[in-house]
Amino acid sequence: MEVWTEGYLSKFKFIINCGGENFGYLTCNLLTSELSYQEFGVTGVIVFEHSQPLSKKEVFKLLPYIRLSDFENYSHRLNAFFDSKVIGFRNAISITFKGYTHNNAHPLLVYEMNKVYEDWFKRPVDKLYNYISDIYFSDFKDERCFLAGGLMANVSEYPTNS
Repeated sequence: MEVWTEGYLSKFKFIINCGGENFGYLTCNLLTSELSYQEFGVTGVIVFEHSQPLSKKEVFKLLPYIRLSDFENYSHRLNAFFDSKVIGFRNAISITFKGYTHNNAHPLLVYEMNKVYEDWFKRPVDKLYNYISDIYFSDFKDERCFLAGGLMANVSEYPTNS
């Protein structure tokens, strides 16, 4: 195992929840170079599973998406994008992001991804989720895999006041 570079998350999770039950877990551990996802049916049985080692090249490509400095406002529960327009919300589905550093067993930050914002491409959590779903799960669209739907999976248009 190599020494992890300071300034980056070393592990992150996306936990997908529906109706109060967790049904999907994406975990990426950069210290062990592993990416895994499990999705469960209503009976608790695994209905989709994907796991793969990440090459050094793949880990290197993830680095721009996991810089700690990009997540700083989120770690203090601040939202630097107060003026950002909400364009959609997840109806009945919620996604929780947890980011860890190499020397901490507890998450450095927890971020609820309940809404999608017009400037999602500037938001580190949304960019990371979109990258992971596009690069590693887009080939699974014909299978039962929530992540294959990308950032906009199960997003309803946000009502506007007209």
